[in-house]
Amino acid sequence: MIDEKNLCLKLAKANTSKEVIKILKKEKLWDNPNYWEDFDKNPNNFSTIGAQQSSALNALVEKFVNQGDSILTNECLINGIDPKDLTNAPDSLKDAMEKFLNVPNGDLDQISDKERTTLARKCGGVCVTGDKDYPTYAVFDFGEGQHPEDFEDTFLALSRSNKTGIPFVQGKHCSGGTGALLFCDDGLQLIISRRNPKLKNTNQSDEIGWTITRKIPAKAGARNAVIQYLVIN
Repeated sequence: MIDEKNLCLKLAKANTSKEVIKILKKEKLWDNPNYWEDFDKNPNNFSTIGAQQSSALNALVEKFVNQGDSILTNECLINGIDPKDLTNAPDSLKDAMEKFLNVPNGDLDQISDKERTTLARKCGGVCVTGDKDYPTYAVFDFGEGQHPEDFEDTFLALSRSNKTGIPFVQGKHCSGGTGALLFCDDGLQLIISRRNPKLKNTNQSDEIGWTITRKIPAKAGARNAVIQYLVIN
C-alpha cells in the first residue's frame, strides 16, 4: 500500500527530475499507466499547454499572477463577498488591493518597507533550490486553496470559466499556469493544496491534496506530446 503523505514529502524535497522519477519508479508508479490521467482528460492537451508563454521567465511570472489572484479571491470570500458579485466585489485589481490588503490606490510604493514585508509574509512567496543552472522553484501562497475533489476542475483543467466574471483578478482563461510545463524537465510539477478551512463546504473534509504532472513524448504517429497527472486514490 502506498503511503501517500510520505511519498508527497519525498517529492517535495527532491531537487531534480532524476530524483523525482527515481522516487516514482521505486513506488512502481512511473511505468504504470493505470496511475496516470491525461491533463484536462484530453489526450491532445499539449496543443493548448504548449501554446502559452514563449519564454520560461514569462511562464514563471504567470505563477505569481495566479498567486496574487488566489490571495485576493480568498480575502473576498472571507469578507462574505461573492467575487463575481459586480455590485459588492471590487471592480479592479487596484480596488481589491486597497479594500482587502490596505494598499492605498493598489500601489505598493505607497506603503513602507516594513509594511511591504509584513504583507509579503501574509501572502506567500517563492523558494529556489537545486542546481544554479537548473533550479527548482517552489511557489506558495496562503490564498483560497483547492479541495482535492476540485483539483480536476481547477489546477488540472484547461480553458474553464473559474475566473470569468471576477473583475479584480489578472488570470482569466484557466490555462496560463500550465505554460511552465513546457520549460520543466519531463513536464514535472508538484501541486499541493488545501482548501482554506474558513471557506470549505460543510460536507468537505479538511484534507490536503496533491498530484504531480509529467510529459509523455509524442508516440509514433502522434503529432504532440501529452501532459498527464498522477492519480493514486
